[in-house]
Amino acid sequence: MQTNYPITNMTATENLYALINFDTIQLLIPQYEIETLEPVSEIDAIQENTRSIGLIKTLDKQWPIYCFDQTLELTSNMPNSHRICVLMSKQATNIGITCEQIKTLDQKFPCFQAIPSCMSNPDSPIDALVVLNQNNIAYSSSVLHLANYIKTKISCPNYQI
Repeated sequence: MQTNYPITNMTATENLYALINFDTIQLLIPQYEIETLEPVSEIDAIQENTRSIGLIKTLDKQWPIYCFDQTLELTSNMPNSHRICVLMSKQATNIGITCEQIKTLDQKFPCFQAIPSCMSNPDSPIDALVVLNQNNIAYSSSVLHLANYIKTKISCPNYQI
């Protein structure tokens, strides 16, 4: 059964999305949550005990940078294919994630599907599945979902989604 999430009271930029690719994952993020993109060469100051791979200082803010693997586990071993840091922000939460590629989604209103109940987990960074075309599915997320997931992974390193 298809579930379409209502889109109401949104500005023109709130219904546009960016597709972030890393390893085998395609993550859909609202464009208005993305502040800027930086090359991974800008990462410095490795943070102890945060599981981040470092910081980027830009736009008068500090952004902890995280790297996910193909199972959405935090990793400190950033693949050479990750060349971009996507710096995101919402409600005073700033995070960055590394990726191979990012592009804007051509569709204004992608086809969101509810996560099957057998796969649902309140601590997951994934809030919906997104049908991009007949053979292509992405995961929908947001800065707050990612930040909560990272916080859970840091406090409970063996936690699995």
